[in-house]
Amino acid sequence: MLFLTDQFLGQTRAHQLPDSGLVVVQGENGAGKSTSFVEAFAYALFGQTTREVLPEHPARATVEIGSLRVERLRGKRETAVSWSVGGVEQGKAEGASKAQPRINAFLGLDFETWQQTCVFSIEKIARFTSAKDSERKALLERLLGLQRFDAALQLVRDEKNALVQKRRVLAAKIEGAQRAYDLAVKTAVDYEAATEWIGSSAGEPVPELAQRLAQWKSALKDRRSQHEAMVECTRIARRIASEALGGLVAARQAVQGTAAAVNGLVCEACGREFDTSEEQSAHLEAAHDKAVNALALAQTMHTSASEKQRFCETAEMGKLKEIKEAEEAIRTLEWNIAEEQRRDQEAARMEEHLGVLQQQVAERAEELAELTNVSRAEGRKADEIAGAEAVLGLKGARARLMVRGLEDLEASTNASLADMLVPARVMLGAARAKTDGTMTDEIHIGVTPWGGGNGYKGCSGGERKRIDLAMLTGITRMYVSPPALGAQLPLVFDDVFDTLSPKSVDAVAALLTGLSRQRTVIVITQNEAFADKLPAASRFDL
Repeated sequence: MLFLTDQFLGQTRAHQLPDSGLVVVQGENGAGKSTSFVEAFAYALFGQTTREVLPEHPARATVEIGSLRVERLRGKRETAVSWSVGGVEQGKAEGASKAQPRINAFLGLDFETWQQTCVFSIEKIARFTSAKDSERKALLERLLGLQRFDAALQLVRDEKNALVQKRRVLAAKIEGAQRAYDLAVKTAVDYEAATEWIGSSAGEPVPELAQRLAQWKSALKDRRSQHEAMVECTRIARRIASEALGGLVAARQAVQGTAAAVNGLVCEACGREFDTSEEQSAHLEAAHDKAVNALALAQTMHTSASEKQRFCETAEMGKLKEIKEAEEAIRTLEWNIAEEQRRDQEAARMEEHLGVLQQQVAERAEELAELTNVSRAEGRKADEIAGAEAVLGLKGARARLMVRGLEDLEASTNASLADMLVPARVMLGAARAKTDGTMTDEIHIGVTPWGGGNGYKGCSGGERKRIDLAMLTGITRMYVSPPALGAQLPLVFDDVFDTLSPKSVDAVAALLTGLSRQRTVIVITQNEAFADKLPAASRFDL
């Protein structure tokens, strides 16, 4: 393991470190211990420092650990980052924003996680144990990378809220589509009933009515011809009756004349002069008889002519009545035909409109079915989101990962306590169910046999320090470097143990020795006596 610093925070140093073992860095304040072994390493690997102060340009920091080599050169404008794995160049990027995500992905941690699991100071030693239960949980979640669940859970909940709003809008659309469909169905049914009524109220078919109309028109023509014949017949009958009446009047006058001429010498009827009264009497009687016979004949002819006239007049009136009857029948048939044609047109129009209404019903049904299918799909999506929310929530996968992380942390913490020959053991608990069915969002620490049943809060100051240190080193064991790196990232304890009692030094030395068997453990201290007591594989005096 090689650390190189070149003009970094005003210093130029290079240090060779072993891949495992205890490394002690001793020196006074301001000697550059943290600069060389913390800040230079942090800047080379992550482009940041724990002090949040970047070096002035130009500056170069290089780190080699296992198969990874990273060189970061800060110029006036850009910072160039080049890195390789196992001697294979991974590229060179201008600016940390391009190379850093790939380096973080290779290591499996970012700068914040590295600080929490690999770098410890006196300010951080009781950070986990002295924190509130909820703060402790948040810290452990960051160590375990469970904050990714928060981001995923937030995305799921955002999608859920968007889906809830979308389903509200969709429900309103479905309700509107249902009303539109019901109205379209009712309108179509009512209109279909009206169409059926129009069809059922129809009379005789138009072709039959037209045939009857033609028959009546033919009959009207015949009756008018017959009426004209009867008019002519009546005219002739009237003329004959008039002539018969004239003959009857003349016959009456003749009878009257013969009766009056009985005593005259000249016959008033024929103008003959009589010689004797006997001849006059005989002639008058003969003339009178002839006149009477003529009157009877005239009377008969007049009667016959009058009857003929009355017959013709009656026939004429009958034919006129038949003409009016035919005309009325024709008018009725023409009206019926027009009405049936209008009814047929109305029925055809209603049938056409009914087809439009039925098409609207089909369209509304299709729209409703489509919205219903979308609603079902959204319902399935809501179920999926609910499942995802359950997986990402307190009782889901993150809870199982938290429990597993707590089990690992508890085991590593108790291993550290055992390395320090401390008889106490810690018990870590995650979320617990409350009486109301909800879950507590916290991590609590139990201790036995210390604390008098009150856990960490009931322990003495010395007991707390040992638990703090064991918990701290337990946290360091939660991160394991990827196999491709070929080495573990070093642990750095920056001025953590300077205030320990002599009795505690031996316990700490045993603990650090155990930790350094698998990785490099760097102890930075200004206490020379403490540094001399540590079984260091390498030592740097600054």
